[in-house]
Formats: sequence, C-alpha cells, structure tokens
Amino acid sequence: MPTSVPDGNMLHCAAQKTLGLQQLFLVLAAACIVPWLSACPGDAGDISESDDANAGSSDQTTGGTTNDADGDASTVNDAGEDASTDADATVTDPDATTAEDSTVPDSSTPSGDQVPVFLATTHGGWTAATCDNGATWVAQDQSTERAGDEHHAFVGFAGSAYANGRFAVGVGWGSEGRHLYTSDNGVDWAEVETPAGVVDYGAMLGYGTGLIAFRGSAGASLVSTDGSDWQIGATTPPGASQIRAGRGFSDGLMVLATTGTSNAVHVSQGDPDNWSTSMVDNDCIERIQVLGGIARIANRIVLASRSALCASSDLGQTWSKVASGRYTTVFEDGEYFYAAQESSMARSADGQNWAPVSGDFSTIDEGHCFGGVCLIVPSAGGGSAYRSTDGQTWTKVGTVPAAGGPILSMTAGLVAKEAVACDSQ
Repeated sequence: MPTSVPDGNMLHCAAQKTLGLQQLFLVLAAACIVPWLSACPGDAGDISESDDANAGSSDQTTGGTTNDADGDASTVNDAGEDASTDADATVTDPDATTAEDSTVPDSSTPSGDQVPVFLATTHGGWTAATCDNGATWVAQDQSTERAGDEHHAFVGFAGSAYANGRFAVGVGWGSEGRHLYTSDNGVDWAEVETPAGVVDYGAMLGYGTGLIAFRGSAGASLVSTDGSDWQIGATTPPGASQIRAGRGFSDGLMVLATTGTSNAVHVSQGDPDNWSTSMVDNDCIERIQVLGGIARIANRIVLASRSALCASSDLGQTWSKVASGRYTTVFEDGEYFYAAQESSMARSADGQNWAPVSGDFSTIDEGHCFGGVCLIVPSAGGGSAYRSTDGQTWTKVGTVPAAGGPILSMTAGLVAKEAVACDSQ
C-alpha cells in the first residue's frame, strides 16, 4: 500500500521590516535559490512499498488441493518438504542467497484513482475478489456445477489472468463445452462470444498487454488485447498435445508446462508462436493443473507439482529436481519464491535453497503477491486468508467464501476505484 510521507523540506522565508536594503536582497536571493536546490512543498509525493512485487502482476493459473484417491497429503518437515525429500535438496537461510533484481517491470503500483484487486477462482467459473487486501471478499458463481478431475464444460483448470485492465477466467476441459468470462473489476462478469475451433481451455495467460486462452489440447488458441474481442491467434508449441499449466508475465514472457511425446516446459519471449522447449522429469509437472504451479523471478523459474519442486536458473533451458513432495502452490514476490505443502510453507531467493516460513496456517490452496502485498487462501475457501508485506510475518485476515472445490488459481490487477466498493479506499 502506498505510504504517505510528509514533506520535511519546507522552506519558510520571512523578512523583518528592520532589515536594511542589502540584508533584504540576500534574504530574497536565498528564498529563490534554496527551493531550486531542495525539495519544496508538493514535490515529495507518495512513496510506494510495492517495487519488489512486480512479478505478481501476472496470472497464477494452476494450483489447489484435491482429495484424489492417489495423492494423500504427505508428511511435512520444518523445511516445507515431505519425508521423501531428495538428499541433495538444501535447506538454509534464504537471506544468505541474494536474489537478482527481477527483470519484470513493475505494473502493480496503483495511481491515485486505482486500487489493487486480488482474484481467486475454481471450477464452475467461481470467483472471489478482494479490494482491501483480503479483509473482505465478494464471491460470484457462473455455475453451481463443480466438476472433478474429468472432462466437463465447467472444469476450472485453465484458471485466471489479468492484463490491460481486464480479468479473464476460462472453464471447460475436453469436448463437453467451454466458457470464457471477463470483468473489469473482478466482481461483475460477462461471458464473451469467441470464435469456433477452440474446444476447451488449458491455461489463461496475461502477458504484457495481452491475454491468451490456450486450448487444452493441441491446436489454435485465442488472443485478445481488451478481453472483449477474441481472435484465433496462437498455436500450441510443437510436440505438445496437452497444456497442463501456464503463466504469463507483464514483460511478455510466457511459460507453459505440457505433456505429449514427452513432458516439457516451453518459454516464449512474448511471441505466442515462437517457443524454446526443454524436457523435464515427469515428477516436475505431474498433476500440475490441479496441484502446484509456475513462478518466476528474473531468469529463475520454479515448478511445483503433486510430486516435486523443480527449478531452472536459465529461463527454462535446464532443470533440476530440488525436492520431492506434494506441493499445493508456488508463487513469488519479486525477491523470493514461496512453495506450500498443505499447511506449511517455505521460501527461497534462488529456487534451490529453501527455509521454512513461520505461520499457523490451517491449509493453503493458493497464493499470490501484488503491489507489495502477498495473500494466501485456504483449501476450498471457507476459512481465513493470510496476508504479509514481508513474506515472513503472516497475519490472519478476512474469511474467503466457500468455493465448493479446491481453489485453483489466483491473480491480481489494478481496478478503477469507482468500479469497486472497497473499505480501503
């Protein structure tokens, strides 16, 4: 949140009537020169504390917890890892590793007529929005149907995205149907007409000033600059038959996790038809459409899945498996990565060395950072969100409405104040 800083450089000038002509001249000269050299009233505006949370301005399109029979919750140790953690995974003080400056431009600082809005989503086009950093939430349902892990017109694997002043949510998996909803405030939603030929949605991405609704299977996808007009304009990366997760960033970079002839991660520098591809271990992306996600700081990318935590330090060209375990989400604040396992969380500056984060979390489905504020939400809603401004101290805030299923994604964006009713205004 912007912090108003009082101007401490005010110049008070006064000339006494008893001054002589020469003294009066010197006083007047000082009154003209000093303001030119130093700050005057009105020069020092609000100073934002949000410069280190730039990466959070994009979408988080995967994550969440499920009760699938083949994935019971694993035992979590103090480092946020389970008992099967790889021996070479290092747990250390994250402050000992200095993170590089993020290359993602900061698009999360609000102007005077804007307010940040966080958005959580799941199956059925369910959304919950907060414009007061988690204190209060407004939930909407596009359908009361809550699909599980199967083909369905309201499956919410694709998640949500924000770009260019517009939120977008896509639902639908397989040939049973699809729906695309957009909003300019995260509360009032409208379904938009889209071209035929895209049968379902695998990932919603906000990148730069555009939005992409990638189809779940190979083929053409949809692109939009304003969230209202969608056109065929992007194709699935070569060799990918299923898009399992995606993430876009405000500098245009995009990351996709896919299955097909092999399991792969694809990275694009802003051109949705031009991708670099690297192979990854199956554990790195197993069930990533439901559990885990994608996070990025500068050239470092972290994948979290039902089975592992994997990291790259060269924008996805090479990967290492950092730890084994059941991860529910991964997100970043521009300086640190955060990875959660059910009710515990760890953070890392480099994606390789992780240290536990203290907190009395009940369950954690998703997390997102934006504008210097990080929020995490509980499994399936119905419990308290937690808020932090430093990533170490987490405070219980408002209750997230029950979602009726695992919360699968979070994103955030800037909204005009007149478009929302928010106590923090």
